[in-house]
Amino acid sequence: MNKKVILITGASSGIGYSTAKLLLEEGHIVYCTARRVENMRELQRLGGKIIFLDVKDERAVQKVVNTIIRMESRIDVVFANSGYACAGALETVNIDDAKEEFDVNLFGVARVIKAVMPQMRKQKYGYIIVTSSLVGIVSTPMMSFYPASKHALEGMIDGFRMENKESGIKIVKIQPSFINTEFINPFMNSLNKASKAKNAEVYKKEFEFFRKSSTKLILSSPPPEKVAKVVSKIISKKNPKKHYSINIDCKLCKLIKRFLGDSAIDKLMAKTFFR
Repeated sequence: MNKKVILITGASSGIGYSTAKLLLEEGHIVYCTARRVENMRELQRLGGKIIFLDVKDERAVQKVVNTIIRMESRIDVVFANSGYACAGALETVNIDDAKEEFDVNLFGVARVIKAVMPQMRKQKYGYIIVTSSLVGIVSTPMMSFYPASKHALEGMIDGFRMENKESGIKIVKIQPSFINTEFINPFMNSLNKASKAKNAEVYKKEFEFFRKSSTKLILSSPPPEKVAKVVSKIISKKNPKKHYSINIDCKLCKLIKRFLGDSAIDKLMAKTFFR
């Protein structure tokens, strides 16, 4: 096996944790970063390099990248995975909360990319893998700012890939839909907060239906290990695809949007979340 030096953001839970664990078990050198370092003790036991990192802090991001380069003389793979969702109807979500969501989901990814690119360009080699989402392709109700952040991420990464076509760096998006992770806890906390906001009473029925349907969807969804296996597959390929749709519903929504249009997507989302 070709042992790779890998940086993962958002490695304390869910997709990031499962991916770090799998890649460590495969023998790679993995730098596991997140704010909740106490949740990464098992990764440390497996040989992971544990570092506190808030991707909203540009200097801290650069410092982590500089540390890896100093220790390893290279960075082969970056898995930009940090992200979270603010749930609630658009009118009920605090704009400052939405701004912070964008700061992590979009600008946090940009900070990591900007920090690693000089080294990867020097190497003329590397993988930059970004966690997008089904909602970067089609929006869902009651979480408008999260799809907005992922739509923006999709556009940013597509443009970035075009800008670096001849660089030798493989730039890949992964697009999971619902995954059964700890994501559900902060997601539901934000939904509960939004349900108490001004104008929330207007959406009382929608909040009730969405809370039940989204909980059911998340708890019945595939585990994060499914995504981890895709990341492992990507870094083993000389020429990976530009994007990987993880779940069958992601692939289905793409087809519906392409061939049947927005009206069909609207009906599907209403049936999924408001029945």
